[in-house]
Amino acid sequence: MRRLLALGIVLLCAPPAHAAPPAVAIETSGLLGQAPFDVTLTAVGEAERFSWALGDGTVAEGRSVRHTYATGRYTATVTASNGGENAQASVQVTALTIALAKPRTGTFGHRLTFPGRLRPALPGARLELRANDQVIAATK
Repeated sequence: MRRLLALGIVLLCAPPAHAAPPAVAIETSGLLGQAPFDVTLTAVGEAERFSWALGDGTVAEGRSVRHTYATGRYTATVTASNGGENAQASVQVTALTIALAKPRTGTFGHRLTFPGRLRPALPGARLELRANDQVIAATK
């Protein structure tokens, strides 16, 4: 009679390895500029997914995004995701507008005053009026 040999196969399952938490930073093409301000934001780090909240209600996906900001200050935040772990980084982007009013009258050779304002305000900022890369007037 043949003997029946029973073989048991035992599968050992190791617990799933947890992915390392991502580390992320942001590189930008600029943080301060004239509105409409076109900016490229790039996530630096290793992750499976990058999600962006651009600070003005706009969201985007991907390692690099390009966005145009209207006048104002915005906080752009990237969330890097890797195996269920998340990390975030943020930068502040400022898009400026300067509004100047023309003077009532002007006479050649006399100083003119152009009242105006910078939006958003940058306390202590130096504003320069340039002609051919030469500063011809400045104010704070």
